[in-house]
Amino acid sequence: MIKKALLLFIFLLTLLCCTVLGLFFLPSFTDIWLIPRLTENLPFATREINLLRISPWQLHGTVILANGEEDRVVLPDVSLHFSPTALINGVIDRIEINGGTIHMQEKEGKSGEKTVADYPLLLPAICKNLTIKNSTVFLHTESRTAFFMINGTVQTRFKSTDTGKKQLQGLQAEINLDGFLPLTADIQLKENPKGYAIHIAATLPDIDRATVSVPSLHEYSPKGSMFLEGDLETEGITKISMAEIKATFTGLHISRENGSFGTSPSGKPVILHIRKKKNKIFSTIQGIFFSGPVSGSVDFSGEFDLSDNRFSGSAQSLLHSPAIPLKITFSGRQKNHGTTLRFTAKTGAPARDKARFTVSPLNLGGNLTLEEGHISGRVQGTAGSVFIERETELKDISFSIPVRFPLSEKKKSSGSFSIDTVNYKDNTIAGLEGTLSYSRNSAVFGVDVRAAFQPGLSLQCRGTVTLPAFLRGECTLPETAVDSASLPSFIALPPETSFSGRIQAAARFAIKNSIFSGRAQTSLSNGTLVQGETRLEGINLNMTLPDLPHVRSSPGQLCTIDAVTLGKISLNNGRIRFRIEDDQSVFIEKGGFSWCGGQVESSSFRLSRTAEKLKTTLYCDRLKFTQLLDQFGIKDTEGEGSLNGKLPVILSKTGITFDNGFLFSTPGHSGIVHFNNTGQLRENMPGIDQTPYLDYSMQALENFSYNWTRLTFNSEADDLLIKMQLDGKPATPLPFGYKNGRIISTEQGAGLQHPVRLDLNFRIPLTELFRYGKNMQSIMENMQ
Repeated sequence: MIKKALLLFIFLLTLLCCTVLGLFFLPSFTDIWLIPRLTENLPFATREINLLRISPWQLHGTVILANGEEDRVVLPDVSLHFSPTALINGVIDRIEINGGTIHMQEKEGKSGEKTVADYPLLLPAICKNLTIKNSTVFLHTESRTAFFMINGTVQTRFKSTDTGKKQLQGLQAEINLDGFLPLTADIQLKENPKGYAIHIAATLPDIDRATVSVPSLHEYSPKGSMFLEGDLETEGITKISMAEIKATFTGLHISRENGSFGTSPSGKPVILHIRKKKNKIFSTIQGIFFSGPVSGSVDFSGEFDLSDNRFSGSAQSLLHSPAIPLKITFSGRQKNHGTTLRFTAKTGAPARDKARFTVSPLNLGGNLTLEEGHISGRVQGTAGSVFIERETELKDISFSIPVRFPLSEKKKSSGSFSIDTVNYKDNTIAGLEGTLSYSRNSAVFGVDVRAAFQPGLSLQCRGTVTLPAFLRGECTLPETAVDSASLPSFIALPPETSFSGRIQAAARFAIKNSIFSGRAQTSLSNGTLVQGETRLEGINLNMTLPDLPHVRSSPGQLCTIDAVTLGKISLNNGRIRFRIEDDQSVFIEKGGFSWCGGQVESSSFRLSRTAEKLKTTLYCDRLKFTQLLDQFGIKDTEGEGSLNGKLPVILSKTGITFDNGFLFSTPGHSGIVHFNNTGQLRENMPGIDQTPYLDYSMQALENFSYNWTRLTFNSEADDLLIKMQLDGKPATPLPFGYKNGRIISTEQGAGLQHPVRLDLNFRIPLTELFRYGKNMQSIMENMQ
């Protein structure tokens, strides 16, 4: 009994001594073995650990890890919980980190340098539970600082191998991030026969906050939230044999300068799906809606083969307003020095109702090569038709355009394009062909437009484009005969109107800093304009527009007209000086014609689309008296004399109006005139009721020597009233005499040359005189 008690006492004493020795050497054991083992693989030059409290079951202290002043980890409150026997086997029950801060520097433009973020997370010992509370990570760049707070827990399961080592069997983590990256995530890891199966579920509630630290993304004002769920399978530890990730974006909206894209107006989410199986990666994107100059939706799918670096894919899109289906397919291969890409794009048939711009069908194809930062290739395409505003149709379009980036300063790339037919309002009006060649800083283009309605009529344009923003070109229209009979139906001329002549034009233009400038010259030769019984022949015109795009000409532009016929009125040798003020008005500076052996000139006036009436005054100089009477319908007159005066006229939709015009003979210049149709004159002589005097007057007018004459012109209703006053006497004595103070007819005596003063009124229908009928109204309406 005493022997057993002695043995027990010795055991307890030994245990007590061991305990005392263990406690005594515990700090040394921690410093010499535990701490170096925990920190030996950490990528920091400075590793400072201060123990604040130590026991056989817990270590509590602070940790400072640093690489100079750049990367720094400060953990002011770290505790490790363990049992002594488990710790000897490299197992820690729990690690708790509270209020830690991590600063990491990223040098912009040095992506090749490895930083702390590039190292894998190494656990120097097995930890069953890891808890992180209220810790902050700062990411520093030269232009900005981003931070986020971390709270989370990690639970692990391990099993012992036949060699006595520990193998990860399972893991479950819950992580919450706040700050610039608001994120919650659940991660589960389970062992399977080949490796591990990993499941991830993460929620990003505010994409906008997540991009604040990335100005290049944040400037697009992204909105919305994301839910991500994924599964991965590995063979061993690092080789991924299968991966499937699905990201669902709700309320996604990303603005661009000319539009936006994101979820559809109906709120249907955007879904990104990526799947890796063996050596292939499959991806799809569904439900993206974009808006801007062109709006629509698009779905994408693609495939990448890791074994030979080949890839392929397709995109299905539906463009809106108008609704146009679009399908794009592509394939290619990555090689050691670059990537080759082949693609095709096709559109379906769009709806034309209320369409501003539609293309159908459109076929594109091309080959591109991307090699060491250079892109080269060619894009070719055809389009069956393009509708613009439902009235203009471009048919059978084709093009072949080279692609080269960066461009060469010396080597030029050449392409071509053509439009077989241009229709406007169901009329075929033109076709065109063009060429384009370009180098790094310039491009040269040429376009030939051929008119379909007029054989031989073509417009030829050539130009150059110099970067950054300068275009210079010129267009020529060779002299060509034109005829209104071949004009398309949408060019509406007034009724009974035709036109012919030869036209020619040339223009030079430039665009610099988005400002257009140019100069154009046009000419018309041997033109003829006919409207009803109004006819203008021998029209010749030269005009300069010095300030394009403004539609205004230089002053003093000249138009000459060989002959003008206005019903019974004939003029010739016309010269008109004018200037175009804008696209609404033309200012007639001066106009003059030869008329009735003399000259007639007009005062200045303005032709305007908004004007209801045109007023001008015709100044007449030395008009032949008898020729003037003949044109106004007073026939069979001969003789001498000329007239001067002015004729104010008004042109309106109702016709031509004369407003108190007058012509008179030159004072001091008498003449002799022969009126051979005295019957017409007798009908227009009011106030003469004495038959002998009337007979005397009629015979006197057959050979009349006048002292002066005066004509007045006024409109009354639809007629022109011409009042003619004549003062003179017979050129030779007439067989008349006096009896009782009256003139009587007699054969006796030497005859009579009694002075005569006559007033004659002529009423002439204006429509019959000028033969304009309803054409005047049509002319005025077309001016407007």
